[in-house]
Amino acid sequence: MLRLSISASVLLGLVVLGPTRAAAADAPQGVQGRDWAEIAQLPDFSGSWELFGFVAAQRNKEVTPFKPSYQKVLDENRAIIKRGGDIPSNTKLCIPTGLDSVMEAPGRVYEFLFQPGEITIIPQDNYVRHIYTDGRKRTDHPKLSFNGESLGHWEGQVLVVETAALLPEGEFIHGVRTGPASADMRIVERFYLADKDKLRVDTTMYSDVAFTKPYTRTMNYRRVPFPVAEEICTQNNRDLDAGGNQIFNTTPPPLKN
Repeated sequence: MLRLSISASVLLGLVVLGPTRAAAADAPQGVQGRDWAEIAQLPDFSGSWELFGFVAAQRNKEVTPFKPSYQKVLDENRAIIKRGGDIPSNTKLCIPTGLDSVMEAPGRVYEFLFQPGEITIIPQDNYVRHIYTDGRKRTDHPKLSFNGESLGHWEGQVLVVETAALLPEGEFIHGVRTGPASADMRIVERFYLADKDKLRVDTTMYSDVAFTKPYTRTMNYRRVPFPVAEEICTQNNRDLDAGGNQIFNTTPPPLKN
């Protein structure tokens, strides 16, 4: 009886401890920026950065792995640009662009702030991104938002960020709304320093609704010695009515996808 009791206790212990050990194994290992001492050991890309040298999909001839409904919107945008026009986009309506479009604004500044368990990115349009690096799990039923729910961890010198829960009204690239792909869109970014003044981001987007295969692109940012400037979209709206009065149309265009 004693032997059976011990065996049962050990077995019970394995049942209780098993998931705990498994969860610990799944947690990111190594330096993760959990406190200020760990942050001091991470690559320093805090401060201000400006996107440079990036040519958006609308302005080049890359073959994109988009499903027909999304490719149609992209092709229409390319035709408008070729004619010298301005494509319809969230920016023109003072609506947040959302991820990943928010990261592809040439000439705009992005400020990175580090604190224990979180990295904050402040784009010049002030639609702040929160990247949680405290090891939390994804929310079971997250509220959809333009920038989604971003969870990050460090793999050595590389910050890996996975984002989901994106609104259909957001744009995964400039001028192309996420639409129905909101249901399964997943964006993985890998941030790393190419040198002390150049930040590189390799981005891969996953969606069976939007793509025939994962869509990957790389963006480069250079360090700049000035902070993010205030930018208020409505203040810069230049649409005028027949009488010369400033107008602002708050009705978003219908989703094309």
